[in-house]
Amino acid sequence: MDHEALLRAVESEGSRFFDVADTVDTDRKVPACPEWTVEDLVRHLGGIQRWVAAVVEAGEPDSGMSPPQAPAGTDVRVWGREGFEAMLKAFRDKGPDAPCWNFRPGSPQTAGWWYRRQALEAAVHRHDIEAAAGIPARPVDPALAVEGVDEMLCDMLPALRQRGAADALHGTLHLHATDEDGEWWVDFDAEPVAAIREHKKAETALRGPASGLFLWLWNRQKISEDSFEVFGSEEILAAWGKVRI
Repeated sequence: MDHEALLRAVESEGSRFFDVADTVDTDRKVPACPEWTVEDLVRHLGGIQRWVAAVVEAGEPDSGMSPPQAPAGTDVRVWGREGFEAMLKAFRDKGPDAPCWNFRPGSPQTAGWWYRRQALEAAVHRHDIEAAAGIPARPVDPALAVEGVDEMLCDMLPALRQRGAADALHGTLHLHATDEDGEWWVDFDAEPVAAIREHKKAETALRGPASGLFLWLWNRQKISEDSFEVFGSEEILAAWGKVRI
């Protein structure tokens, strides 16, 4: 996806998140994160978006910078939406090519890197808020979902392995999106873990809609909840559910 499409996704997913948040009690539980309430979820996303706005405006991280907390007595839904709007303004003001720090070594150090990261962050939590509200969750746009699978397997998985969060994963896995151009092959036993975007035979293969693959990787959706096809051993699929992202 180009930067304009990613920015539209940030706006669409973030707006939907806060629109739904306005309709649901803040003490409702979030099914995917049972230790969180809706209030916690709004604080989390709103705080991250305020932090990203500050990072993009500065172009580099402040040594003491961290996601802010809503002041006591604040309506977190208003506070959160303000943070979202501040992030959108920073993206538009600076543009995707503006020099900007991010936390992923080897990635482009530009503001545009944050467009994809925040589109995907908002998409995951938009799914969470819809589940908390008890309304059917909208699928993630297939093109954005492919970006999300790429991010998880190629960018995040090595870091998960380094901190021991993916130690239960062994063997090879092939993912195939059925509604968008996207195939991935992963060798969990390689050092470092290897993920490439191509068709290649694996011990386990999972085919399904890109949205389903993305949400499954984030442990937001079960294989039984979408039109997936599974080939080969299911051990890797069961083990992925133990990964703490």
